[in-house]
Amino acid sequence: MRDRMWSKWLVAWIVAILPAIAGADTMREVVSIDGAETAVELRLDDGIGELRYRPRGGREAWRTVPLDTLAPVVAVLADQRLAPLWPVLERWAGPDLTLARDAMLTRTKASWEQRRASTRAAQPSQGAVRKPIRALLQYAVALQDAGRFAEAAALLRAQRDLQPVKSEWDRSEWITLSINLANVMAGAGDREGAIAVLEQASVRLKGSPYAINADLNRAAMLAEGGRYEAALSAVEAADAAFAGASGHGAEVPGARLQFDWIRACALRGLGREAEAATLMASFRSAATPMQGRFAPPADRDVEERGWACLRDPAALAALWQRDLTAPAIGSLTFVTAQPAMQSLGYDPATLDRARRLLGTPAPLRLLPDRYAPALRAWQ
Repeated sequence: MRDRMWSKWLVAWIVAILPAIAGADTMREVVSIDGAETAVELRLDDGIGELRYRPRGGREAWRTVPLDTLAPVVAVLADQRLAPLWPVLERWAGPDLTLARDAMLTRTKASWEQRRASTRAAQPSQGAVRKPIRALLQYAVALQDAGRFAEAAALLRAQRDLQPVKSEWDRSEWITLSINLANVMAGAGDREGAIAVLEQASVRLKGSPYAINADLNRAAMLAEGGRYEAALSAVEAADAAFAGASGHGAEVPGARLQFDWIRACALRGLGREAEAATLMASFRSAATPMQGRFAPPADRDVEERGWACLRDPAALAALWQRDLTAPAIGSLTFVTAQPAMQSLGYDPATLDRARRLLGTPAPLRLLPDRYAPALRAWQ
């Protein structure tokens, strides 16, 4: 049981199928994706949508991009290949995303009040919790997207204070709430408070796999905050604990990269550039295998966070350029390459320099200024 729950939490990345959206408006188009005619289907309802696509005339399964938070909506609007969909999507989301923002808040709040979560996990960690907590986490995400960080923090803190830690599910949910609370606090500018929350969580669950997750997240925040010695110490300790908990090397696929980018950032900050470069080079050859319903986050997303932490604008721009040669629909590049976009843990100066180096290669579309407030969470 412990091993099963360890896999659930350490990976905590569930691949779920978005349920059919009853009563949704549907639009179908044929667009060119990497030179191939591709059927796309856009389905929109109150505060939720999805985009499905597959090569036209083929037998491949549909691929789905859920539109249940603002980031994937931005990614579609910033993809020139999907221009035929923009007018309909903008009418649904609003010319500045406020309609989608408000509808997502209404939908997720109602789901939370009813203690149900009818949509997929909007963030990787939501795969490690039961539906009532997932509904709360999704409401907290909507609050963050709207820039209402204090409300999101209060919501998470209140549930965390009530949450027992008796069973495996209890502990998985308690640590998930703790990590989400820390992320909200950091996003609001209180990085030190966020680190303290993670330290407390590690102490409370000491000796369990869940403490390792708290330590790994704390190491990431230390690295992104420029506290490189403390970050290196924290990630080394977390790595050693992980190796012991996972059976001396019998690791969850993809987990190694989570340690490597933090270690690389800390080493680069301490002047050990060759070691850092060796670690980051491993991302080019790393595979992202599936494991049942669970999968690690995309290597591309982990690598982006690493280069941002290393404050290497050239490498970051190169990653975006490489991704844009044949980007997946909904790729994070369409979001983070936007000049107005701000992201937790990403040094603004590094992002600005990387964006200047990148320019505007197709199929990237730089969004009009009216989207800037949404890209800054209305801050």
